[in-house]
Amino acid sequence: MIRAIHFADIGEFRKGRVSGSVLFTNHVDHPNEQGTLLFFCPCGCGAQNRITVGEGFKPNIHAPSWHWDGNRVDPTLKPSVNVEGHWHGWLRGGYWEVC
Repeated sequence: MIRAIHFADIGEFRKGRVSGSVLFTNHVDHPNEQGTLLFFCPCGCGAQNRITVGEGFKPNIHAPSWHWDGNRVDPTLKPSVNVEGHWHGWLRGGYWEVC
C-alpha cells in the first residue's frame, strides 16, 4: 500500500511529485458541488492525474466521476481508480491499494 499524502498547496504538490500524493481543489468545500482530485500515480511513474469527485456523492456527469468521503487526510474514493492501461486500485482510508 502507498500512503496518499495530502497537500493543500498546489505549488508544493507539484514540486514534491510524491507518488500517491493528493490535492483537492477548493470548490469541493461547497456541499453538492463537484470538485477535482489531483494525484500523482501511486506506481511511481511521476504522472499527474485528475479526476472529478463529489463530497459525499458521485457526480452525475457524462464522464467518469467518484464519490469522495470528504476526508482530506485519510480519503476514501468509490469506485476504484483505473489509470487505463497503467495502474488500477482503490484509495481507502488514506492508502492506495492495488486491485
